[in-house]
Amino acid sequence: MSSDHPTPQPRPRRIHSRQRIRRNFPLLFIDALGWPLGWAIMSPETIAPAFVLQLTDSPMAVSMIRVVYAVGMWLPILYAPNLIRRVKWRGKYVVGVGMVERLPMLVVGLAAPFLAVSDPSKMLLVFFICWGIRSIAEGVNLSAYASLLDEGVPETYRGRLWGGSSSLSAVLALPIGFWSAHHLRTQPFPAGYATLFIVGFLVLAVTLIPLWWVREVRTGRVKVDSAKTGLASMGLLRTDPVFRRFTVMVVAIGFIDMAVPFYSVHALRTFGLPDSTMGLFAGAQAAAASVGALAFGLMSDRVGFRGPLRGALVLGFLAPCAAFLAPAPWAMYPTFALLGAALTTIVMCRYNMLLEVAPQGKVPEYSGVFYTTVQPAFALAPFLGSLVVEYLGVRAVFVPSMVAAVLAIILLRGVPEPRAAASETTGEDPVRNHAQV
Repeated sequence: MSSDHPTPQPRPRRIHSRQRIRRNFPLLFIDALGWPLGWAIMSPETIAPAFVLQLTDSPMAVSMIRVVYAVGMWLPILYAPNLIRRVKWRGKYVVGVGMVERLPMLVVGLAAPFLAVSDPSKMLLVFFICWGIRSIAEGVNLSAYASLLDEGVPETYRGRLWGGSSSLSAVLALPIGFWSAHHLRTQPFPAGYATLFIVGFLVLAVTLIPLWWVREVRTGRVKVDSAKTGLASMGLLRTDPVFRRFTVMVVAIGFIDMAVPFYSVHALRTFGLPDSTMGLFAGAQAAAASVGALAFGLMSDRVGFRGPLRGALVLGFLAPCAAFLAPAPWAMYPTFALLGAALTTIVMCRYNMLLEVAPQGKVPEYSGVFYTTVQPAFALAPFLGSLVVEYLGVRAVFVPSMVAAVLAIILLRGVPEPRAAASETTGEDPVRNHAQV
């Protein structure tokens, strides 16, 4: 192992039977397919900002999409693991809370025809209340889903799970992008947006249901009375150097988000593009996301997620660079493609690395500490971005995003590959072991 890496402690992995993998993989795959597809229809990077810009001219309001999401996720996350440890069947829990997470977008779609034109201020309030409820529910659900995924399939299957589902979603997202653009162009405001929010909700809700039947591995779970809870669990950052370095690196990743809300603002305001192009941009973003996720996902099943994360962070640098240098409207299409590939692959890699950094049975505790630490950065970054846009202009906001990507690449050098570290300390080949179970 490279000398610039800390010596990791052994992190035993779960042993999954072939029967359990065959049962769980398609159930988890359906949800993994529906998540990017549903959000491609009402994308937080294209559709939602364009909708908010119809209600107000404030760039601060656009940035609040990311801010409210990050704060909502942050509020419950440290104490959510305490609840999850008491849940016997986490798949059923994930579905129940997941429906609460998705329903607010249906409310936005149903409210838009009645409020968006007659009272845009009230519609803006409804949107952000619903967005906040959705975000808090996701924060409550996040640790449970992470634990369900940890118990559902081994780490050597998660790259193909995410990559394959994202690739298939792109096949569907491309025609949906053209349909969205046509719908926004031909339907008067806010009818087109209302339809997208409702259809996006339906896709997310229907594809969530199969998680109810995931077969779980209840052995090896940390007992409630022996687990650290609340603020006491934050000591993991002191006692686990690998986890600490990984978390600090993700904090740097969070500041890439300074620019994310403003790609659409750049397209709409700098180049004067119509709202209908947001559907095309969402399609390009989803398609590129699928290619990146598939390529890096398949690679990660063999080598782990650290190397693919480095490649994803390079894309995270190239996306704001392309936006900053964009000379004409056509250049926004490859810009949104780079953005889609960057965001999806970064999330895929850092999320799955977290599952492998956490020892067996401690995924809820580790994920609670992790998100409690990193979410403030994800909340602060878009707000700082809105200040940059207000005082320096929209192009300027892409510069600190590039700097954050470079810093994250540098910090990643100090984080070892968890899977390789486990293999070194145990003398086992996790890929071969899982294939033979």
